[in-house]
Amino acid sequence: MSQLFKLFILCSGFFFNLNLNGQDTLRASEISIDIGDYFFESNCAHGHICCQVGCICCTQLNRDQVYDTIVFPKSNGIQRLKIVEHYHYANSHEMFPVHFRFKDTNGLISPKYYDVLNQFLYGEDIYTSHNSLIQQTKKPETAEFLVNDEQRHYFLLDQHGHELPFQYASHQKLSDTLYLSSILVNKQRIYGLTDGKGNRKGHVNLVDISPRNERGHAVVTDTQAKKGVMDSLGNVLISCRFNELRYIGADRYEVILEQKHGIIDVNGTFIYQSNFQHISRYSENLVCVQKDEEHIAYIGLQGDEIIQLKAEWGLEFQDGRAAVLKNEKWGYINNHGELVIDYQYEQALGFYNGIAPVSVRGAEFNMRWRLIDTLGKYINDQTYCEIYGFKSGYAKAFKNGSGYGIIDSEGKEFLPCKYHIDGFGSQEDWFIHDRMLIRETNSQKSALLITKKRDTICNLKNYIAGYFVQDLEQNEAFRPYIIAYTENGQQQLLNLNGEPLLKKDYRSVQMISPSLLCIYTDEKRNGFLYNLTTKKTILEVSEKDRIQSFENGVIQICRTPPYAYPEIYEFYNELGIRLSVYELSSN
Repeated sequence: MSQLFKLFILCSGFFFNLNLNGQDTLRASEISIDIGDYFFESNCAHGHICCQVGCICCTQLNRDQVYDTIVFPKSNGIQRLKIVEHYHYANSHEMFPVHFRFKDTNGLISPKYYDVLNQFLYGEDIYTSHNSLIQQTKKPETAEFLVNDEQRHYFLLDQHGHELPFQYASHQKLSDTLYLSSILVNKQRIYGLTDGKGNRKGHVNLVDISPRNERGHAVVTDTQAKKGVMDSLGNVLISCRFNELRYIGADRYEVILEQKHGIIDVNGTFIYQSNFQHISRYSENLVCVQKDEEHIAYIGLQGDEIIQLKAEWGLEFQDGRAAVLKNEKWGYINNHGELVIDYQYEQALGFYNGIAPVSVRGAEFNMRWRLIDTLGKYINDQTYCEIYGFKSGYAKAFKNGSGYGIIDSEGKEFLPCKYHIDGFGSQEDWFIHDRMLIRETNSQKSALLITKKRDTICNLKNYIAGYFVQDLEQNEAFRPYIIAYTENGQQQLLNLNGEPLLKKDYRSVQMISPSLLCIYTDEKRNGFLYNLTTKKTILEVSEKDRIQSFENGVIQICRTPPYAYPEIYEFYNELGIRLSVYELSSN
């Protein structure tokens, strides 16, 4: 059944070809059109909703017509932009925004620019789409326009096409003269290199920066969803051109580039190409790839297939050996690909100091974990319900009904299996900052903070458990703090000596940056943001607020309840100062 809508288009909508002072001119007018059962698409080549079947807009435009001037209304008056190109009529309705160019007094023509921001308003009788030059006005007489070029690099321009400095939301120092800075565009962060004073020193075109690896390198994603690599000084090591890119160790990356899947080096050069299914990480200069369900290969640093095996999967090499899965049983090979321990285990982990954890099925089909040497012989009679991998000479073990303990590199119990041990340590060590939180099982005792020498740093008294705070900006790094729990679920922030840093316990304590805490005082999530450096509350938050992210010095808060529409976002720095956001202004 047909339904009648009114379509009101402002700013970047249906344009009529008028004559103003002898120039070809487009004027953004308010047009009311009766529409029946048509299918509509947004963001067509004209920059508005279009019907695919020959709407009035399409029939009134001339193909390849070049317009000199666009006139559109604003809340503070009429603004004209001198341009030499606006759009071309196209029956195909390509899904691209309007592009335009500026012309200066010398007749020089700027590159193509595209509108950045858009807004969709839904109503019972109105559905409008804006996809035009958007302004942000600090003063009524000053117009600023956020645009990007064909490579989707961001710029801020005045009405004559001259570049203006951005209002940056954050600056992360890379060197004395270089900063990684960001602007806020609606709900999105856009990053670029600056001098820290607001002057660009590179393109503003990055939307995501991953935690840095052990070399200080980060995978970055640009505004065209392409991935590359940047070092800690802002140098581009690998340009953003890959569809997918993941660090796999040894300055090598797994990548997908259109139909090409493979491994590249730190220069972005393919060293290995194959449609493999899975890949591990480099260890001892080799990485395992699963070529198909029955074949694997270990690839060297130059991309050579050093080892080829008929098997389902293989783990990283450790101590010159790697665990390999074949016919649902695990065995071990050496770095020449020779089988040195037969396929016989249900599970198998890496070697450390000549011993490795393996599991076999017991008489009652339960799993029993033991330690073997490089010949596959058991080194002692100890059995466990589970043994986790060795890290820096220690492995975590569990005995049913008793608890967790720690085994050293000789297979001896460094800690007997009678404790709760919180967390899984870091990638390299079960101890974090040379410390571990433990508590005896089947007791009401409080947690202990111990060292690798089994020295007890302190008894945490009122706290029964806790965890070390992870640094989300660095892979596998931890900050020098502990979040501890009381028996009734209250939380506290401790330093590495076990000393409380807050005046009292709270319902929830979350560290969202090296100096910022999010503290909730009740179950409804009322609370505040607290700056550890200044020791001051910077923002109050209520149960309606949702802290959605904290990244490089910027806090994003959604000020509307869950599922409410429209969502309202605000951004603040670590001092609680609200930040400017480039967003659609309502005309």
